[in-house]
Amino acid sequence: MIRKILRMADFKELPGLFWLVLKHPLFIIPTLEATKLTMQIAQREYGEKHKGNTAENAFRHALWSFIIAKKCLKWNNNIPKVLRWVKLITEKHEVIAPNPPLERAMDEHNNVLGMQLFEQSPNWEIAKAVSHLKTAITTAKKIEKPSEADSFGDELVYIT
Repeated sequence: MIRKILRMADFKELPGLFWLVLKHPLFIIPTLEATKLTMQIAQREYGEKHKGNTAENAFRHALWSFIIAKKCLKWNNNIPKVLRWVKLITEKHEVIAPNPPLERAMDEHNNVLGMQLFEQSPNWEIAKAVSHLKTAITTAKKIEKPSEADSFGDELVYIT
């Protein structure tokens, strides 16, 4: 998986990531922890299904944003600042590891839903967010064009 990411990475964007991380050093470790935990949970819950453009992948992206915010809140108790970080780092991820427009729209939409879930329920334990998002994928909407992602508001979206 790391090789695949490195092959797809846009290395011209790495200086921007470097500066972003330097500006927010307290959020680096919790973000890395959140990423690892999210992958473990997605693998446990869905096996390999979360690696495609599936509803399970939508779950993973929303959960990732939620867990980043949850973990960063322990380092900085300012919810708006934490959410700004989550937005910055998830957007930077989409730039560094670029996807075609449809996949990017899907990922960005689901990342935002995870941030919204955290904003609405910052005191939720991660297990409650997992349960909530597992239910949410049962009504996830399939999209065929990037512009469709935003039309589904607070519902997870997937492609295949």
